[in-house]
Amino acid sequence: MPSLAVDAASIFAERSQIVGFVWAGAYLGTTCAFPTAGALIESGAGWQSVFYLAGGAGAIWVVLWWLVVSDRPETDRYITASERRYITSSLPPSLDPSTPVPWRTILSQSSVWGVVAGHTAHNWLFYTLLTYLPSYLKSELGFDIKTSGVVSVLPYLGCFLGSSGSGQLADRLIKSHGWSVVWTRRTFQVLFEVSAGVVLVLAGYTSDVVVAVVCVTASVTFVGAGSAGGYAPNILDLAPFHGGILMGISNTIATLPGIISPVLTGYIVQSKTRSARSADEWREVFWLGLGVALVGNIIFAVLARGTEVRELCQPEGESAMPKAAPSTASTAPLIDADA
Repeated sequence: MPSLAVDAASIFAERSQIVGFVWAGAYLGTTCAFPTAGALIESGAGWQSVFYLAGGAGAIWVVLWWLVVSDRPETDRYITASERRYITSSLPPSLDPSTPVPWRTILSQSSVWGVVAGHTAHNWLFYTLLTYLPSYLKSELGFDIKTSGVVSVLPYLGCFLGSSGSGQLADRLIKSHGWSVVWTRRTFQVLFEVSAGVVLVLAGYTSDVVVAVVCVTASVTFVGAGSAGGYAPNILDLAPFHGGILMGISNTIATLPGIISPVLTGYIVQSKTRSARSADEWREVFWLGLGVALVGNIIFAVLARGTEVRELCQPEGESAMPKAAPSTASTAPLIDADA
C-alpha cells in the first residue's frame, strides 16, 4: 500500500479517483476469492489449495508490477509523448530521493493522526466482516460453505462499485462544484463509514435473510465509498512527497484491528448455531463496530485538513519548498479549507 500511495502521488493529479480505482482492485480480489475458496474446499482440493492459488496469483502480480510500473511519467515506456505532457503538467516536481524525511514533523501533525484514526475505524469494520462474514452467513442465516462463498461476493462487489464511484464523485465535487477538499474528505469519511456501522447494526435485528444480506452488502459498500473519498486520498492531500511514508505509518497502526477484531469477535460469539443467544452475540459485535466507527471518524473530522502541510514538503529544518504545480485537489475552490 505505501508503494501504491507513492505512485498515485507521482503520476496522478486526480487523487480520489486513482485511490478509489486502486482500492477497488483489492475489493475485486476479495470478490473473486470468496466463491473460489468455497468451491476449492468443497471440491476436495483441500484448504491448502486456497493458499497455493493466492500465493501463485501474488507471484504473477509481482512480475507484472516489476515489468510495467515506473516511478514517474518521464520514465514510463508505455505512454505516448502527449500523454506524458498531459500528466506532468498537473503534477508537482519530484523530491530529491536524498532529501531527509521530516519524521518529527510527520509525527507531530494532528492531521496525520486524524488520518490514522479514520483509517483504523475503517479497518475495524472491514476486517470484522472480512474474517467473520462467512461464519455469520453460515451460523445466523443458514448458508452452507459453498453458498456462503457465493453470497459473500455481493458485499465486496458492492465495495468495488462503491470505491470506484466514490472516488470519481469526490473529485467531481471538488473540481466542478466548488467543494473544499477538507469538507469533501470529512463528508465522505464520516457519512459513509458511520452509515456502514448503522446498517450493520440493523442487520443484527432482522430475522429476514434477504434483509440481512442487503444490510451487510450496504455496509461493506459504504466502507469502500468512505475510504475512496475520505482518509485514503487525504494522505496525498497532506504530503504528496511523503505519501508512501504516511500510508506506511497509518496502515501499520490501522492493521491492528485485523488482529484485535477477529480475536474479540471470536470471544464474543460463542454460539455455533442460530439461537436467541447467538443473535445477541452478533449484535454486540455489530454495535462495537458502530462505536469504533463513531469514535474514529469523529476524530478524523475534527483533525482533518485539506491542504498540504508545508513542513512535509521540505527537508527537516529547511524553509524552502518546491513550488508544486496545481492538481485536482489543490486548485479547486476552497471554502474554509482548514476549518
